[in-house]
Amino acid sequence: MSDILNIPDILVFILKYTDRKTDARCARVSKAWHEPSLDSLWYHFDHLKGLFVLLCLDMAYSINPDIMDFSSSYIPSDRWERFFFYAKRIKHLECNDTDNGIHHSAFATLSFFRPVLHILPNLTHLTWRNDPSQPALSLKLCLLFLAPGLKSLTVRTGLVAIEGDLFAIGNFFQEVAGRCPQLEHIDFSSLISFRDMGPMFPKFIGSFSKLKTVSLPEGLICSDVVTMLATSCLCLEGIRCTTPKPEVYRLLGQGRDVLDLENFMPYVGQHGFRSIRTLHLTAHLWNVTRFLLAIPTISQVCELVVRTLTLESAKNVEGFFTTVSALCPKIEVFSISIQSASMQQFEVLPFSSIAPLLTCRSLISLSIESPSMLDIDDAEAVTMASSWPQLEELHLNPLPVPQAFECVSVTFATLAIFAELCPKLQYLGICSRASFVLTPETRRAFPRLKQLVLGIRDMDYNQDAAALYLADILPPTCTLATTQLFSVLTQIDRKIRDHFSHSQWKAETTIKKVPVLRNCHMKYKERLRTLEGEVQKLTIAANDISVRG
Repeated sequence: MSDILNIPDILVFILKYTDRKTDARCARVSKAWHEPSLDSLWYHFDHLKGLFVLLCLDMAYSINPDIMDFSSSYIPSDRWERFFFYAKRIKHLECNDTDNGIHHSAFATLSFFRPVLHILPNLTHLTWRNDPSQPALSLKLCLLFLAPGLKSLTVRTGLVAIEGDLFAIGNFFQEVAGRCPQLEHIDFSSLISFRDMGPMFPKFIGSFSKLKTVSLPEGLICSDVVTMLATSCLCLEGIRCTTPKPEVYRLLGQGRDVLDLENFMPYVGQHGFRSIRTLHLTAHLWNVTRFLLAIPTISQVCELVVRTLTLESAKNVEGFFTTVSALCPKIEVFSISIQSASMQQFEVLPFSSIAPLLTCRSLISLSIESPSMLDIDDAEAVTMASSWPQLEELHLNPLPVPQAFECVSVTFATLAIFAELCPKLQYLGICSRASFVLTPETRRAFPRLKQLVLGIRDMDYNQDAAALYLADILPPTCTLATTQLFSVLTQIDRKIRDHFSHSQWKAETTIKKVPVLRNCHMKYKERLRTLEGEVQKLTIAANDISVRG
């Protein structure tokens, strides 16, 4: 074995690209590989039952055969030594309380007999998705794994908001604030409204002076929370506003809480949020535009995700894109999702509306989702692809356009255009006609594409030819899918709904043929390589015979 592989820094770098089975095997290669391989193996852990088994190898099943508990209420010291040998290596812990397979009393036993307060001393990232039926008890269990060096905390609470649950959440906030002062990232998702939580939540947010990013439901980003973020979290770089699904609000029987950007205005005017680089907002476009214009340091924003509350006209969208391109020249991630309660009124979103974004040369990810139809042809697609050479993700509203609707669509030739001009592209979503004129010799294959979401407008294309074309340009590991229309089919008239359904059925049929053609291609290439090798051997043998003769 080369001595280079015994250099710790090189070995650690290589282990970043290995899986768990490989790490386990590497740990048994040599003493030099043992510790780094174990560190990589235990770095990210998402199986709590494995941790508990380290402490008690003869864990017994409780009344429920799927739930495990300690067979004894005492944990000997040698088991703790074994536990800490591995636990000290865990940096990321992810737990889904509904699927961990451990009885709640086992957590109490572990908490009572632990020899130290922090059983995972080097933990930096904790994700806890609790049991919706028992949020109070689940959050109490989460406290067992807190560590002073924790940098990132993700918590999902339940749906109910009874007095006991609110008391448990309050205790949870106090414990986290006291034991994890180094927190930099908080992702707290709860359907319990700010009115029920009261002042304990803003106080919790304001406890972390080193906070860099925060992700909260729009109902929790009220004026008190904004005040704490502006005055106490001076290093804040990202604000992400999350929106629960509409069916959740119907389940709770309550109205939707909407983000009010006016809460930010007093602090923006006083040069608050000076380090902001990431914004995820849900509001009207005019309100978002006004908010962006008010931020003095808006030019340093690199990520902007906007979800509108209503349908926006093409003129408003173009004006917003113009504002973004002028104010955020360094933007790398830009996403806009335009909502609509009805799809009865279709509108065209022309290329001129998207054209202002062509000046954002540093774009890595662009997503445009809208009921409006994108009016883009192949020549304009060339302009887009050449303007964003660093693009890795592109989602251009891959919703099949009704044929009766007058709208220009790109053809399959556009796929080859993006393959050539955007070599880093990994995810692509687009609506296209199934027509193409490229010969097999001029087709460009995507070098790194991982997923293609395709909407096909045509109804009379040759499915075999389309499948063959897709098999030629897509990598073997690329997944291919069609646009999911189930969420909108009930909102449109019957004629258009029938078109969407038939288009999707035909596209799915075409896509099913692609893996078969890929397999044929692989066998063909393998056979071709074999024949080339045989020809080369025969050529060498013929040359030897001619020399001897």
